Amino acid sequence: MLKHILIPLDASPSAESVLDRFMPLLVRPDTDVVLLHVSEPPLAASMDPRRGDDARAESQDYVRAVARRLSEKGVRCKGVVKPGPAAEAIVAAAAEKSNGMIAMATHGRTGLARLAFGSVAESVLRHSPVPVLLVRTAEGKGAGTAFSVKRILVPVDGSPLALAIAPRVAELAKAFRAEVTLIHVLPPKPAQGETVAHAERVVAAAKERLEEEDVACETLIRTGDAAEEIVDAVGQRKADLIACSTHGRTGIARAVLGSVAEKLLRTAGVPVLVCRGAR
Repeated sequence: MLKHILIPLDASPSAESVLDRFMPLLVRPDTDVVLLHVSEPPLAASMDPRRGDDARAESQDYVRAVARRLSEKGVRCKGVVKPGPAAEAIVAAAAEKSNGMIAMATHGRTGLARLAFGSVAESVLRHSPVPVLLVRTAEGKGAGTAFSVKRILVPVDGSPLALAIAPRVAELAKAFRAEVTLIHVLPPKPAQGETVAHAERVVAAAKERLEEEDVACETLIRTGDAAEEIVDAVGQRKADLIACSTHGRTGIARAVLGSVAEKLLRTAGVPVLVCRGAR
């Protein structure tokens, strides 16, 4: 996952701020970075092809300039320009490296950065064949302090699909010598079978799965609103990253493309790594 990182850019300061935020990831000696700018020519290009050529040339000049700046900082990278639509281009580029990931900001000027969970970003999350690392940036502002992973918070729900994130978490934990906290959130009014004893079995199974990857971890069991409890645990455990799978049975894993994930990005204050489990 860390060997190939794809970063979509839209030429906005907000989108580019992700470069500084994720610099500790990008400068790893065994990491190759691809900066992707999706060129969508203006409507006038349909009447005057030269307009489209000019747009592509501007896009190429832009990504090359950004790539040069990163290279000067020790990042192995290249700039790539692909035609739109944006989501399709991003997913297609990510598919070229099955052992990579996408790292992107959720705000910016156009395309996926226009809406935190708009059509492009949601489409990328739904269809990306690789994990997606999301960081929220305020419009016109940066993405915060440099990326540092000392503790990873992993929501689990007991389904095998929800544990699809385990190898990715293990890779990050080993790379940054981070500690891992597993959290299972029981609903305020648990359904039949959703007992504390069941929750204990859930986190025990998840812990065993990560220990198979040689990663030690602690476990938490909470009761309440899934997003609120996860955000509270981020603060209590001083987590730097939330890592979850997009498919699972309940809670965060079931709703990661909806209100829960949006609330996490809006309120947790840390990046969210999303891994799409197989159906």
